[in-house]
Amino acid sequence: MTTLRQMLSLAFVIAALSFTCGLAHANEIRRDGNWWNQQSESFKIAYVVGFLDGRTYETRRWTSGFEATLGEKFDANQVKWMNNFFKIMNDADVRDFGNVTVGQLIDGLNNIFSDYKNRRIEVQNAMTLVIRSMDGTPDAELKSYFDSERKKASEP
Repeated sequence: MTTLRQMLSLAFVIAALSFTCGLAHANEIRRDGNWWNQQSESFKIAYVVGFLDGRTYETRRWTSGFEATLGEKFDANQVKWMNNFFKIMNDADVRDFGNVTVGQLIDGLNNIFSDYKNRRIEVQNAMTLVIRSMDGTPDAELKSYFDSERKKASEP
């Protein structure tokens, strides 16, 4: 019988492999605010559309991978837990990106990266800051997010 700990370990390994594979295909350019500010508007549109499509693709990939093995390796409680997990993830994705336009995301990134203090933050991390700033997150919490991302971005 597969335990919850084994399921979480498997999920972590899959996530790590997905991340590693993505890094292997990325070039050496750091995609931060300095990079973002050098891009054309048409490139920014393509980047954000690709970001959103990539999120959808990865969600479906994870979901279908687990669905393929649900009946084979997991008991009813584990299946229920995983289905609940995917529902929570899907609900969060809809909440975060469901009523947001590509233009709003670009405007948010442009605004964040207009401040020189934010330019070392990587674009994918700044995307979270954009979403949090649009969803009513309190200013004190946003400041904490920005401070945390600036600190992470300054570490080697």
